[in-house]
Amino acid sequence: MRKFLILACIAMFFSVGAFAKETAQNLDFSIPVDTRELDFSSDDFPKDLNEKSTSFDFDYSMMTINESGFSFIFGANVGYTSTKLDGFDDLTGLDLGIKLGWGGLPVNTNNFLLGFHGFFGFGFRSLKLNESSVDYKFSLFNIKLGADVVAIYRFSDNVGINAGVDLFTNLPAVGTLYADTSSDDHGYGFSCMGGIGVVPKVGVTLFF
Repeated sequence: MRKFLILACIAMFFSVGAFAKETAQNLDFSIPVDTRELDFSSDDFPKDLNEKSTSFDFDYSMMTINESGFSFIFGANVGYTSTKLDGFDDLTGLDLGIKLGWGGLPVNTNNFLLGFHGFFGFGFRSLKLNESSVDYKFSLFNIKLGADVVAIYRFSDNVGINAGVDLFTNLPAVGTLYADTSSDDHGYGFSCMGGIGVVPKVGVTLFF
């Protein structure tokens, strides 16, 4: 099901972009910060563990520019993340995500564009913590629902700079924590939801 949704998003990205007057391709650096609550199914962990992550990501997004003012956005990110979880030292690892959204361009002049979009997205994190006696592996899949704002200043027909921010909340999703010791390997499932995410970003825009 997850693969089907990703393929559907990519197909919509190409089909919508093909009918746009122009597209803005944003290449950004971002620092996502988000929180959520984890509810483990095992009594080995307290209920409602608080989790906070700070990431350093590279983002790509494609935003359509239409004469009607309608705008579609597709984005993807990859980077490094550090997660703080109650009772653990920091877990670090890979951060991945995609988003898909629709909105409008209330400001669209020769030199400046301002876009707003509502979006949903999917994220995945694979984290590790190596301690003297236990190796922890933490995998998390999350679903995001939020909105973004993107401002672009255009230097020429083909190049500009941009700044923006995403705001979102986490919908119910799942994850797994593995604890690997010298004598045994345990897996613990959990559900996660809630919290908020803020993703400030800045970068270069190319127009096609």
